[in-house]
Amino acid sequence: MNDYLITLDIDWASDEIIEQCAGVLRDRNVKATWLVTHDSGKIRELGESPGLFELGIHPNFHPGSTQGGNPGAVLEHLLDIVPGARSVRTHGLFQSTELLHAMCADYGLEHDLSLLLPDAPHITPHEFHLPRGLMKRFPTFWEDDVEMLKPEPSFVLSDPKFHVPGLKIFSFHPIHVALNSRSVAPYEQLKSERPVATLSLDDLRPFVNEDAPGAATLFRELVDLIADGGTNRTVSELADEWMTSR
Repeated sequence: MNDYLITLDIDWASDEIIEQCAGVLRDRNVKATWLVTHDSGKIRELGESPGLFELGIHPNFHPGSTQGGNPGAVLEHLLDIVPGARSVRTHGLFQSTELLHAMCADYGLEHDLSLLLPDAPHITPHEFHLPRGLMKRFPTFWEDDVEMLKPEPSFVLSDPKFHVPGLKIFSFHPIHVALNSRSVAPYEQLKSERPVATLSLDDLRPFVNEDAPGAATLFRELVDLIADGGTNRTVSELADEWMTSR
């Protein structure tokens, strides 16, 4: 299996920032799975294109979460926004067997993306059997803000590491695509000054990386690769094909 899939952790981005990513995908008819953190007009609009965009959820189970005071409240809040969601990646990759069981057995979530295996070859889907159900786990191959922590981050698709055999699920954040982030520093400065949900593209302009390849560079190259003949799937479509081919 050598599929490339695009996922986006919305992370409370404003509608204008979300639309910038959505427009790139829409223009090239490339599918993506969006992991939702909150409700907004733009997010509801994404849900109106089910043939192109899948909406999953991105629950924050950490203390102080704005999504709810306990795991059940967080999941109920997000599933009110995205009823019928099948895919989940937890904020901060928070996970436990008990939580996986609850998400699967009590809330109907089927596909977990909360395992991160940066740049690992030979990634394949896995069945995770639970007392009352089965969670299908799809490890994430690459995440933009994790790449930024490396001494020499790489954001060009020509890098051989992006062509190792196996499943390659990419995790982008709309804010980092908008900033063409190569470092987390500009984002951290912005976040310290204003809530991310209030930021417009004009607000970001002084902080945009224009000097070297960044998250937007790789995002656009990956969109072009998929549009020009690569596998074009959402996470749920991949899961359904995997289950029927086994």
